[in-house]
Amino acid sequence: MDNIWRKRFGAPARSTSEELRVRAHDYVDGAREIWHSHEYGQLVHATQGVIRVLTRMGAWTVPPAYGFWIAPGVDHELHMVGEVAMRALYVESDQLPAAWQSCRLIRVEPLLRELILGMLAPDAHTALLTPLLLHQLISATQTEGCSLPLPRDKRLLSVCEMLLEDPI
Repeated sequence: MDNIWRKRFGAPARSTSEELRVRAHDYVDGAREIWHSHEYGQLVHATQGVIRVLTRMGAWTVPPAYGFWIAPGVDHELHMVGEVAMRALYVESDQLPAAWQSCRLIRVEPLLRELILGMLAPDAHTALLTPLLLHQLISATQTEGCSLPLPRDKRLLSVCEMLLEDPI
């Protein structure tokens, strides 16, 4: 089902190398990507608009100066708030330290942002950009802001899930 979804609605992938791919996705307000997971890590970053990321562990609001790292194998759903220009970076898990096997919100500094955008250019020098982009990603500042952990109590969790699915 995931491949069918990507073939029908996904932007064509800009394959930059075996270990790194970049895609551009533009969404209208209220659009969403239904629950799914990937074999590789994914950084979602909005150059415009806001992305709300839901996982089984919590919900994060991702404004333009930030990115959210979704670790390999983590089920997630994306909700778009406003017109969203999302730039997604897909990284094979063996390219990152073990600490990156969990989700995290990071600050996207201007250089990292420009490297991601530069990888989308048709004439991108991917062999030169890839190592620097990976270095900038690994050294990005992790932040705790913009997150709302979900409760562990099953009763309260079910109430929170209902509110996330249909906010009042």
